[in-house]
Amino acid sequence: YQTATLKDPQRVVLDLFGLSKTLTSNDLEINKGILRRIRIAKKDKNILRLVLDFSSPTPPIFRVVRTTTGLDCFIK
Repeated sequence: YQTATLKDPQRVVLDLFGLSKTLTSNDLEINKGILRRIRIAKKDKNILRLVLDFSSPTPPIFRVVRTTTGLDCFIK
């Protein structure tokens, strides 16, 4: 996986390698805390991109931890 933080508006990009898109919706409206929405797209043949949109004007604290069953994402 690979992450990046972008501004204007605040968002985090999470590229997941070796995955393909299987969801029927491209957007998940969250509107909980500072997380507004998660956008899902296929970046390349085997790269799934998640874009997390935030309502906060300041960058979120974002951390990804690899676990034995996958990835855990922490947002503060």
